[in-house]
Amino acid sequence: MTCLLRSDPTDELLMIIGIFTHFFALETTLAERQFFRALAKLIGKRSARLSACGIAAIVNKKGLLEEGCSVGADGSLYNVRIAVLGIRANS
Repeated sequence: MTCLLRSDPTDELLMIIGIFTHFFALETTLAERQFFRALAKLIGKRSARLSACGIAAIVNKKGLLEEGCSVGADGSLYNVRIAVLGIRANS
């Protein structure tokens, strides 16, 4: 759901209106919808960092930092609906 909140392209955040109306039967103001979209972005960034921390911990535990290594990730690591997770993990 955070992906839908982040990707709403409309100025009025109409997709977010639909989500809150359909799933929670709540009416929201524009300020509330902007807050929830910002919160969804923060959650996405945090999950990307936590995912990258797990990979870094494994690399560190195996002692691969001294040798140098490359880490690749396929779709099994990231949920396909959260494509920006891989981009944020790199940052």
